[in-house]
Amino acid sequence: MFTVFSLDGAIGANFRNKKAFNNTLENFKFDFLPNDGGTIDIGPYYLGANEVYASDEALKNDINYLLELRKKNKCQIAVGSCGWSGAKAHVERFVKILSELLIERKEEELKIAVIDATVNPEEALRREIKEELNLQIYDIKYLLSIPNIYEFEGIVYHTLDLVFACKVKDFETIQTDDDVSGFKFIPIDKVSIDDIGLRSAKEIVKILKTTID
Repeated sequence: MFTVFSLDGAIGANFRNKKAFNNTLENFKFDFLPNDGGTIDIGPYYLGANEVYASDEALKNDINYLLELRKKNKCQIAVGSCGWSGAKAHVERFVKILSELLIERKEEELKIAVIDATVNPEEALRREIKEELNLQIYDIKYLLSIPNIYEFEGIVYHTLDLVFACKVKDFETIQTDDDVSGFKFIPIDKVSIDDIGLRSAKEIVKILKTTID
């Protein structure tokens, strides 16, 4: 179980009760700060026109405040309906402002995860494998999912790990990039559970050991 605190319903509309927010965060510990990034109260025009109701300055001020709260409380932030309407153009604008802020704040090490409503897990898997190992995969089959909790730089992260089986088109193209520093092929029966760090990965390998011939 983890605790959440949602601050506001429209990032860029100016957080009106910062004193109450600050008092709450000083007296309680939260794992997660979810926020709705927009509203439909302004009508459908901005969604259809790919325009954002709030100004860049207003968005920047509110995003910067969220980053301050994240830093003080050492937790994660999630924003839905980015840019008020959540269309591709709105999300890209939001991410651009956030990226610029992270550079200004010298917090470039923080990762931005963008969840596109039109992308399914299989497409995300293809993209990540291509980016990190330069491999093309196919015949993807979902196997199982396992919740996971891990800590990094004092922040507790709650994730859901999805496990897939797939085939690789050609291993000759393999090369590491992004978060991957190296690779090694080990038969499943030779993998030592004790050598695995993440709890969910341990459980996944245990299951695979009993199901894969």
